[in-house]
Amino acid sequence: MQYEKPILGCDLCNTIADINTRLFAITGMRDIANYPLPLPHGFFATNSDIFWAAKPFRGAPEILRHLVNQGAEIHYITARPEWAREITTKWLSRHGFPGGEIHMAQPKKDVIKRYNIELMIEDHPGEILAIKDLCHVLVRAQPYNVGHPNRFTHWGQVVNLIHRNRGK
Repeated sequence: MQYEKPILGCDLCNTIADINTRLFAITGMRDIANYPLPLPHGFFATNSDIFWAAKPFRGAPEILRHLVNQGAEIHYITARPEWAREITTKWLSRHGFPGGEIHMAQPKKDVIKRYNIELMIEDHPGEILAIKDLCHVLVRAQPYNVGHPNRFTHWGQVVNLIHRNRGK
């Protein structure tokens, strides 16, 4: 796949935003070998501060800004519910992430097809499997996604992985 102006998709929770640290503090859970965690229905609606309190992973805002400055178009694609849009928009701005369209609570594969997204940055194993035949996928390393190709442990690796995947 060759592209002049890459169209990137980027997940939020546990890809650019460290949700698990706050989630564990609230629930006391520690095991994330299996994902998603078994949370009660409506958990995030009654604990919406998790989205606001999450810290960005080091380097994520800078790398995404760099990619946008180099001509990339970015779409934030998240399973977060529509009611979390304002929190999400403010969180992205507060932490210096570049502007981009935000797609809430839609099947990621549908968004990828609709916007011709060529590369997706994701952490969720189920989503990775659902989209891997639609676009290149870079995987933010987590204990629950071991074994997937193109994993990265820190955001400084993303630019090299993108260049390595160009032309495939």
